Amino acid sequence: MRPLKLTMQAFGPYAEKTVIDMEQLGGQGLYLITGDTGAGKTTIFDGVCYALFGKASGDSRTVNMFRSEYAEPGVITYAELLFDYGGTKYLVHREPRQKIPKKRGEGETDLNTTIEIYVYGQEKPIASGENEVNDRIRSILGLDHGQYRNVAMIAQGSFAELLNTKTESRTKILSAIFSTGKYRVLQERLKEEANAVYRSYKDSELKIGSLLGNIRLGSEDPYREEIRFAAQNPESAADTDIEDICQKALEYEKAEAKKVADEYKEADKQHKTATLALENGKKLTELFHKLEQSEKDMQELLPELEKAEKDAKAMHEKLPEHKALIGQIAAEEKQLQLYDDAEAVLKEAEKLSKAADAENKKLEALNGQLSADTKKREELKKFITDLGDIGAKLAETSGKADKLNSELEHIKAIGVEFSEADKLKEKEKSARKAYESAQQEMERLEKHYSGLFALYLAEQAGLLAKELEEGKPCPVCGSVHHPQKASISEKAPDKQTVDKASAELDTARNTALKAASYHAGARSAHEKAVESAMAHAGKYSEGCTPEKALENARNDYKQINDELKKLISTQKELTNQAKQKTAAEQESAVLEKRIEENSKNISSLQGSLRELTAKAEEKKLTAKKQLDSLPCADKAEAMKHISELKAKQSALEKAISDADNKLAQLEKQRTELSGHLSELKEQTKRKNRPDCEALDLSMKECAKRARSALDKRDETVKCLSSAEDTLKKIRSELASNRALSREYSIKNALNSTVNGTLAGKQRVTLEVFAQMEYFDRILAHANVRLLQMTNGQYELIRSGTSRGNTKIGLDIDVNDHFTGSTRSIRSLSGGESFMASLALALGFSDEIQQSSGGVRIDSMFVDEGFGTLDDETLDQAIKALNGLAENSRLVGIISHVPELKEKIDRQIVVTKDKSLGSAVKIIT
Repeated sequence: MRPLKLTMQAFGPYAEKTVIDMEQLGGQGLYLITGDTGAGKTTIFDGVCYALFGKASGDSRTVNMFRSEYAEPGVITYAELLFDYGGTKYLVHREPRQKIPKKRGEGETDLNTTIEIYVYGQEKPIASGENEVNDRIRSILGLDHGQYRNVAMIAQGSFAELLNTKTESRTKILSAIFSTGKYRVLQERLKEEANAVYRSYKDSELKIGSLLGNIRLGSEDPYREEIRFAAQNPESAADTDIEDICQKALEYEKAEAKKVADEYKEADKQHKTATLALENGKKLTELFHKLEQSEKDMQELLPELEKAEKDAKAMHEKLPEHKALIGQIAAEEKQLQLYDDAEAVLKEAEKLSKAADAENKKLEALNGQLSADTKKREELKKFITDLGDIGAKLAETSGKADKLNSELEHIKAIGVEFSEADKLKEKEKSARKAYESAQQEMERLEKHYSGLFALYLAEQAGLLAKELEEGKPCPVCGSVHHPQKASISEKAPDKQTVDKASAELDTARNTALKAASYHAGARSAHEKAVESAMAHAGKYSEGCTPEKALENARNDYKQINDELKKLISTQKELTNQAKQKTAAEQESAVLEKRIEENSKNISSLQGSLRELTAKAEEKKLTAKKQLDSLPCADKAEAMKHISELKAKQSALEKAISDADNKLAQLEKQRTELSGHLSELKEQTKRKNRPDCEALDLSMKECAKRARSALDKRDETVKCLSSAEDTLKKIRSELASNRALSREYSIKNALNSTVNGTLAGKQRVTLEVFAQMEYFDRILAHANVRLLQMTNGQYELIRSGTSRGNTKIGLDIDVNDHFTGSTRSIRSLSGGESFMASLALALGFSDEIQQSSGGVRIDSMFVDEGFGTLDDETLDQAIKALNGLAENSRLVGIISHVPELKEKIDRQIVVTKDKSLGSAVKIIT
């Protein structure tokens, strides 16, 4: 991947839109990013990294820090990168979430992120939105954010930490870079599986103890103590004959259960016999009790039956009265229709009265409407008369307004002419400055040429004098003596230089002539424009300057404009009055028509009202005569009287029926009671009352013996069940416990191997073992450059020294080939540590690129401090980086070191203004 053009706006210290055209730097080699501290050099890294991945190049900066403090509130923050990969150009654009001023009102509003990627030159994006663009970038580059940082961006101090850290810390770094976490996951999984089996094994022991401790055995069981001891020591239970002991306890409980079951069976039989005898005694006693109660009930029933016979006879004597009530009710019900007829006539009269009231209300409303309309019509007539001729007033006002508008347009035209004259004046000033500048340049070049030409002529004399010999005549003057020969000047120019200065002077003369001509034309155009504007200004320009003429016109414009505003206001008011007059005339015509119609309707309603009133009175008299001939005042009173008669008839009918029912019920009870007495006497014939108390006492004693036998049987059954269940579970759990013991032995050995905890072995985990292979290749890459930078003195090696229980495998020592010794990496000086860190960083970059499936990295960035290096070491570091930049790779270096500015020609120079922000300049 090669960045071609980076564009940033309101991004970090870059307030204005800043475009960094990296194509100017060429396709390979080194270039320097230089500038003051805090100017924004590392921000260039951030811009590239954010455009590609939406994140900063380092861990100390986050996306919400990118907004420039120098940018105006409405300027959008964004980063855009044009890059090439495999011959295809892509353009990726990112805008972070940010706040911008509201378009209406005060305050700010949130602006959502905009993220898009295009194939360069196409209008439609190939992906949009954060997730889609990130996925597309990964598919194009073959790297994610973290891998790209480690492959293409060596940030400040990022590998110094990696150089000096221990195995445990380096494991985390290598895991993130080479994704070796899968081995750590396997380590943790095997460790967890071993721990899980161990926990299951210990749980099984506890379960064995719990099973044995909870077994229920009889108090006389001879194996109770042995089982209790095994429950207290479950860890050794699997190695004892506890199964046989539990089996013997089970056999004992089976024998006890059979014995107590037989005892309970006999006791239960005796209890059932005593219970049956008690139940029979209670039944016979109940029969004797029922016989006595039935005889008592018969004695109480006979007097009540005699009374009921008398009451029934008395009620039958009232049957004629009941019949008379029925006849009277029928007669009064026939008269109900007459009440209905009279009420119907009254309703008709009421309806006619309501109709008359309605007609009267209409009449009152029409009279009120007629009065109101007449009053309104007179008011409108007066209003129309008062307004007078509105049309004439409008015409007069419009004429005045048109005249004033015409005057204003004339003044505007004058102002435009003066404005155009001012523009031409500015052009004349600009042309004059250009002419003066060209004239000065021409004079400078004339002076320069004259000087060069004089030196050139002097040089020709010196060349001629060089050939003179004493005694031989001079080709110029003919003298044979040459006491003072002309000398050759060391600063004399050659003919090409003089000719070049002459050509430059000719060009400057032409430029000055053109500038003079353009200035003359601009001055003439300005003068003509002023003259034309003054002529058109007329009265405003009499006896004054153009500025005063324009001021006079503007003052007159203001006065006329104020007068026009007053006329427009009057015109609006007259227009409104015209509309009101037209509306009043239309409304007056409508009222006139409605007054005429309402006068006719009032006469018609008055006749209809008299007719309805007469008919209503007639109907009321007819209904009154009919009601006076009936026994009740109205139908409601007649219905009430009929209801009272019916209630009396119903009550009498019910009393007769109740007396008959009471007599029949008592006679039925006597018959039933007589039959029941005969049956009871037959059932108790030749029998004596039993002694229920003695029978109950015998039954309770048998029940007590049976319960005692049942409790004993239940207890033995529970003990037997417990012994059977425990023996079954113990056999299963002992088998599981032995299997878990074997499984733990295997898995614990495997766990100790992969997690580096085997006794007497080096503490190297499986993940570290895999990382050691990567690390060896990284060190091999790093040593190629380190040996070059240190003239073959230092080589990084992986340390194998064990330090107690500390994990090892990824520690680094340094092999000093000059002394033949191997020592700690921490013993290196500051400059040596920097070279080792840089070499290790580049080694990481090489290995990651090779292990990422042939990923193309055509450009790299190095942000490291070269200030700790001496001149010779600095040269070696530059050589190493030049080697890195071979094969069409472009490498950018951030540094303040002055020597680098001399060693690296291509530069991106970053400058910063305290009030305006940073700017970028490319030097090639």
